[in-house]
Formats: sequence, C-alpha cells, structure tokens
Amino acid sequence: MGRFSTPVCINGWIERPINRLPDHKVYVLECLIDADDYAPIELDTALTNAANAGVDVLPSGIGPNGSAYFVGDTEPQEFDKFIRKFERRFATIPGNYTSFGGSRSFPFPAYADVVAKTPESELGALWEYLTVRTQNTNPGPVWIDHSFFLVGSIPTLPSVFKVTLDGAESEFVTNGGSGTFNGTALNGDSVNDSYSVSASSPTKAEYLTSISNGDFLNVDVQLNEYLGNILHLETYKMKAQ
Repeated sequence: MGRFSTPVCINGWIERPINRLPDHKVYVLECLIDADDYAPIELDTALTNAANAGVDVLPSGIGPNGSAYFVGDTEPQEFDKFIRKFERRFATIPGNYTSFGGSRSFPFPAYADVVAKTPESELGALWEYLTVRTQNTNPGPVWIDHSFFLVGSIPTLPSVFKVTLDGAESEFVTNGGSGTFNGTALNGDSVNDSYSVSASSPTKAEYLTSISNGDFLNVDVQLNEYLGNILHLETYKMKAQ
C-alpha cells in the first residue's frame, strides 16, 4: 500500500460563493491519491473530522464543522504518472435571503361583474358575467425569496397565485351575486324568478384590497440543485396589479 492509497490533503481554503451571506462557507480540501485508489465518499457526510472527510488530516485553517456537508469532488486530474489531484468540497446550508429579479409579465386576473339578463321565456331568470377589466399582463418588478435545504428535508412548496371559481381555475375575479327577475320575458311571458352566482376565491373585493395594500403574490416557484444534495428554492413574487 503506497503513501497515497488514501487521499492526502496538501492544501485547503474556504470559499464564500454568495456575497450577501458571509456565513455560508464552502470548504475545499486539495488532495492527492493513487490513480487506482480514488473513490468519493457519501454525499451529505459531515466535516466532523479528517476520517469522516476521507482524508489523512484537515489542513490548517479548516477546522471541523458538523454543519458542513460533502457536496462532491472535482474530477481527478493527473498530477504525475501514478498520482491524481482533486478537490473535495463540503458546504454549509445557506441562509434565506431576498433579491431583486428584474421584471416579468404575469396574467393578473380580469374583473367580472354579474348582471341580470331578460330571459327569452318563462323558463327562469338569466344572468351573465360581464368583463369590466381584462387580464393585466403589464410587466412589473419581481422579487425572489431564496431558501436552501438538504434533499431529505424538502418542505411543502409554496403555491403560485391563482383564482378559482366553483372549484375550477378562473381568469377573472368576481364578487358573485344574486337577484330576482320580476317582469316580462322577450316572448311576452311573465317571469318571477331568482338567481344566485358564486363568488371567486379571492373575490373581486378581496383582490382589490390586495392591490391597495401592495400585497406580494407568488408568480413562480423553482426548485433546483445548488451543491450536492443541497437544494435551492426560488419563490418569485410580484405586487398584485
């Protein structure tokens, strides 16, 4: 068995890849290994000591950190004829933060009011949704909430804003309505009948309040790999409009 049959750590340093999160660290261990003996360790292994990290020693300045998890090795490169060099990386889980995400369009809901219609016959009162504002797709500023977690701890993902009406997705908000038609139908029949129409969720009134309050609504959610088994959740938000 040669000197490099297990990884020999020859250097080490700490990287901080997210400027606004100085406490988030990536520990890099530069290692040498016999060409035939290289093998990675298990993802999520904690940097508790040299043995756990699969190296001979932890270099100066790289203290044990049980909150730093193995996220992968770089591809071993030839160092000399029989030795390979690679970097072994451990990362802490970044904290949450919010960033500006530019602008985008989103189909914010149309508005619809319920209006009564004169029926054609005595069959009963009629009503219809009258669109009083089309969907608002004007571009607006976007803010992104960032959060991170291990793949084994995925939370319930946030929902993207949508309007529902009678259990189905709707393009418009409405307060619903009810009323009575007491009069003459188009064919001359006398009609005395009532109608009742469901409100959407949120209602038109509730949505207008969201606009006046400057409420942020989720317009997109993306979940991606960050490093190793650390995942990155991005929740895109825009003000109701």
